Amino acid sequence: MNEHHTPDPALKFRPDYKWPDEGTERNCPQCESAMQLNENNPAYYGKPWWCPQCQFQFSEEELDK
Repeated sequence: MNEHHTPDPALKFRPDYKWPDEGTERNCPQCESAMQLNENNPAYYGKPWWCPQCQFQFSEEELDK
């Protein structure tokens, strides 16, 4: 049996996405429809923005490019 080891550096399962202020609104860069701002919940592992029309997630960093 293989020995158990802890990865170094440790794996991070929830990236430190920059989260916009509640009430912020943005349009999708692909289809221009309004996007949904997801709740900044520690149990949520996705990106802050969700486009219901494209079915795609976006981070603030991706939208600022």
